[in-house]
Amino acid sequence: MLKPHSTICEPIAVGLIRDALAERLGRPAVTRVQKGSRNAWIVSDPCFAVLQRDPSGGRRDYRTGIHVGPEGIWFQTLFSRASALTFRTNLRERPELIEAAAAASRPFRSRHRLHYVSRQLTQSSSRRTLGDVRREIEADNWVLFRTQLRDEAMHIPSDLFPNLASVGLARTGDSLRGYYFELLLADRRSVPADRKKLNVAVRNASTIVQAAWHLFACLYPWEPIAVRRAGLRRAMAGTLGVGACEYRSISNTPASRCDDTQVQAAHIVPYALGGNDRPWNGLWLCEKHHRETEGKISGRRDPSNLSRVTVRFDG
Repeated sequence: MLKPHSTICEPIAVGLIRDALAERLGRPAVTRVQKGSRNAWIVSDPCFAVLQRDPSGGRRDYRTGIHVGPEGIWFQTLFSRASALTFRTNLRERPELIEAAAAASRPFRSRHRLHYVSRQLTQSSSRRTLGDVRREIEADNWVLFRTQLRDEAMHIPSDLFPNLASVGLARTGDSLRGYYFELLLADRRSVPADRKKLNVAVRNASTIVQAAWHLFACLYPWEPIAVRRAGLRRAMAGTLGVGACEYRSISNTPASRCDDTQVQAAHIVPYALGGNDRPWNGLWLCEKHHRETEGKISGRRDPSNLSRVTVRFDG
């Protein structure tokens, strides 16, 4: 049974991250001190406790959610098989979400870091220390870090989390080698504990959680992309009819000609960020413009007049 949330001795930054995550979840978030530490906290969805502490005992030091520690604020999924496998499955559909989370939180950190346990390194290593099998992408320069992410974007999801029989089992030498992924979101000072700067801390905590949500959403089961597009297409065709490419209805777009392919139903707010299959969340776009605007537009159709489109290209 889950214990009621307690804020005893909870640092200000942890409480603000918890409140921001609760607002994004639409239900209470929970916090707990990291096992073996008094200064590191995990802020998460309470449903993960059910998934990760299975009846067999399992590890009790799982860390799925947002880690707030002296060294920084991270998105993490560590030591939890259920969350890790769902996370990997969804990232294979949307590998660009790693860069999206890193870009959205970029102003809040002085160094850029991504760490994960590599299947390739694990299979080629006979040693059992985390340092031997952890892949690290780090840079002081954002352009360099982004370039590395883009070069490896399609490779990272397939390289995550080695399939070893002992991975994730407590008291085994391999337990640290398996389900481990973390992206640095922000330096700890980005959410100041000074009550005189509370407004800044609240605003920054909210922005950091919104950045983390790109990856946080990957911890939940998704429908395949093809199924989601089919659902949106049916909804739009039934209320709007199938029209021409609506690229020119999007404000602030660069000049670009259609490729004359059959129009596709494109989500305005991506499914991974809470979008739905209602017709006011869709546009008819040719394949070229669907690809160019994916995850880069905001707004909606007017639910009372679907022919009215208020959508902007954010780049």
